[in-house]
Amino acid sequence: MLFALAERQLTTDSMQQFLLRMLSDHYYLTFCLTPLFFLYLYRSLEEELPFVLIRSKTFSRYFFRKSMAIAVNSLILVVFQVAAVGIASTGLASRNVFPTNSVAENELFFEFTKYWETPLFAALCSALFLVVGFSLIGFMLQTMHHFLEKRAIAIIGILLYVVMILALKIPALSKLPFVPNRYIILHYNFYSSTAWIWTAAGVAIAGTAGFLLIRYGWNRQLKIKIRSQPKGLFFYYARSLWLPKHLAILFSVILLIYLLKGLTTPTLTVQESFLRYFYGQVPGQFQVMSLLEALLYHGAPLYLIAIFTESMTRMDNLPIFVRIQHKFNWFKVIVGNSLLLVTVYALMTGLLIVFLGMLSGQNWDGISFAGKGAISADWIFQLILLKIGEFSLQYLGFLVLFLVTKNVTLSFLLVLVTHSLSVMPFHSLLYFPIGLSTVARLDMLEESIGIPVFQAAVILIGGIFFLYSVSYASYRRFFN
Repeated sequence: MLFALAERQLTTDSMQQFLLRMLSDHYYLTFCLTPLFFLYLYRSLEEELPFVLIRSKTFSRYFFRKSMAIAVNSLILVVFQVAAVGIASTGLASRNVFPTNSVAENELFFEFTKYWETPLFAALCSALFLVVGFSLIGFMLQTMHHFLEKRAIAIIGILLYVVMILALKIPALSKLPFVPNRYIILHYNFYSSTAWIWTAAGVAIAGTAGFLLIRYGWNRQLKIKIRSQPKGLFFYYARSLWLPKHLAILFSVILLIYLLKGLTTPTLTVQESFLRYFYGQVPGQFQVMSLLEALLYHGAPLYLIAIFTESMTRMDNLPIFVRIQHKFNWFKVIVGNSLLLVTVYALMTGLLIVFLGMLSGQNWDGISFAGKGAISADWIFQLILLKIGEFSLQYLGFLVLFLVTKNVTLSFLLVLVTHSLSVMPFHSLLYFPIGLSTVARLDMLEESIGIPVFQAAVILIGGIFFLYSVSYASYRRFFN
């Protein structure tokens, strides 16, 4: 109601047009209506009670009746929303025709005219599509809940909602068959003539799979539970590295650099925010802020890994070393946890840039950075992969130094100081692997002095294999 009243104040639509506009507003449907539905659905998930199953005679009858209840409640939720919008539109003129003026805000209405003759009928179809989409999602999550615990369903629901939010600003993502937007928001199926076919196929496959699982596999031993504390040496070490305070530190560093670079302005695009965030230090130039940001961004995960490595190599861990039996097991879990952390850190950076850009009202497409020309469409993916490679190489360099010197602080500082080499005016330093994942060191923009992305990838991969080989040959020194 509040959302509708806010939109009602400045609108020039008729009552029917306003109803269609609200029921096709993906921001309203994503941030207002969908969370209400997910909250209701999560609260309705419960274990099957024996006396209820006995009264229903068969499990499939009980399950499908419960699914019908979810569908009815979805209908009630949408009807209430339609009623709220109808009340908010009181006083508007009644004109059941599409607007003819070609302003930007009526662009979606022109898409609706290809399928429906009146906005009222289009609004009713949008509402019906919303009910069907909520019912399908409710049916699938309820089916998963029969085989998974409630905690797992909460994680799946959160992931689906995050994907749904990202699809608002990344058009290519909304075209994927598993994204909830295309099953909830009607106009997300307007982008091509085959979109309806893919949506119908997704509904048919999901509905059939859920029906067959419940009808014929409900009593199978498929109950899966997420263990709160997985066992094994890898997870034992992981509980020392993957602490909430460590993740909070990494998140804070990413956010701080985002704010320092001034990327919150809505006049930028998300792609421009990526460019500015990963632009880095210009070779041969001394830029204090760029150097400090590089030291902070790359030093944060390495510092946490250094603390983790030091704590895991103390002599009070001798009983663990005895139980490990093979020295390589220690090396494997130390390296595995550390590489996983830097990978997640790089991916978290990319997701946070997209999310913060969406919150700032930034569009996805458009490159006008420093007056440069457009670059390839997959450049963000390339940057993230290169960043993961640089983090991995940086960690393996630290590990080699630690295995040789057995001094965590010295190893950490030696690796960190290599970022300052980019300020030296030597052309050969363009090929130095530290800092190689920044836009300033790559030939991605017009008139760039950097090297091609392929060469950078080869240098990083070669460096990773070399340092891993050295660390593999040296890790036994720790036990001497």
